[in-house]
Amino acid sequence: MLSRLFKKGLETDSMLQVGLLLYINEISESLTEEKDTLLKSRIAEISDELIAIEMPIEEGTGKMRFFSRDTEITAFFVSENGMKYSFSSKVTGKASDNIPLLLIEKPMESSITKTQRRDYLRVPMNLNLVIILQNPIEIVNVQTIDLSGGGLSFSSSKTLPLQKGQTVNGVLQLPEKKKDSEDIRFLGVVKRATPPDEQRPIQTVALHFEDIEERDRDKIIQLCIHRELELNRKYNNR
Repeated sequence: MLSRLFKKGLETDSMLQVGLLLYINEISESLTEEKDTLLKSRIAEISDELIAIEMPIEEGTGKMRFFSRDTEITAFFVSENGMKYSFSSKVTGKASDNIPLLLIEKPMESSITKTQRRDYLRVPMNLNLVIILQNPIEIVNVQTIDLSGGGLSFSSSKTLPLQKGQTVNGVLQLPEKKKDSEDIRFLGVVKRATPPDEQRPIQTVALHFEDIEERDRDKIIQLCIHRELELNRKYNNR
């Protein structure tokens, strides 16, 4: 089926290229807002009217997400110059080419728009993070799962007493070329705290940056862009 829809090795001047990493949000049934879970995929093939992408997976859990026909989605990607672009599309079906693929409508080039900087890019990244708990005071060392200019998620082998809406202080250690690391201090709000289970025997927590110096946020954004471009280069050089 796939060979009838797509021409292998088709060259295009579009920003959408085979191997491009996409971040995907499903639109809620009301079509007025995006669902919270961010999904990740890559472009496998492109035709004049369709794009075949690898079946999206959830960030953090790695679970594959399946979509029904006519599901509305939004997607964004980062170009080679570090700019972030987004577009809307619709699921048209499924296919297979050794791996399961999702077929979506190819957007018109004019509908691919540069997004505002505040719509932060989130990338997988393992960094040292210190969480400071209150009442009683406890300092816990954990590892991040992913990072963006707007927040982060982390995993903990110890189940921490955290609930949605709770505020915590944190110190994030950013890698530096000229020194071992740089400490970024912030106040975070818990967006989600998932307890361990049989499939994932560790706690995962998502935090939103409630209070952080803007110059520190800029450093995080630049780190995320560099990481994204690095992941794209590694994939394209396989």
